Amino acid sequence: MILNRRKGIISSDPARHVEKATEKVIVMTNQYKIVGSIYAHPGTRVLDMLNGPGEFIPLTNVIVYNLGGDKELDRPAFVAVPKRAINMLIEAEFTPEEGL
Repeated sequence: MILNRRKGIISSDPARHVEKATEKVIVMTNQYKIVGSIYAHPGTRVLDMLNGPGEFIPLTNVIVYNLGGDKELDRPAFVAVPKRAINMLIEAEFTPEEGL
């Protein structure tokens, strides 16, 4: 297995690498505001990921805030957000480092 953290590639065979598009999102739950990046196959909408199979939405380069968004709580590299916990998901134009 090859892991290239710089490019976000995980593959057992580099010839089978699948390109993915990065979308910046804000996810609101009952407890947190989560800012991060979601990865989707080109041509796939974020809505398709929410309505598709699986119970979680994977996010990388994450900043977790309190619900009010005024206090940063953590900066994990990866978070799997349960779809059932999502109250609202907003596609954003900024990077997680920029915050809100």
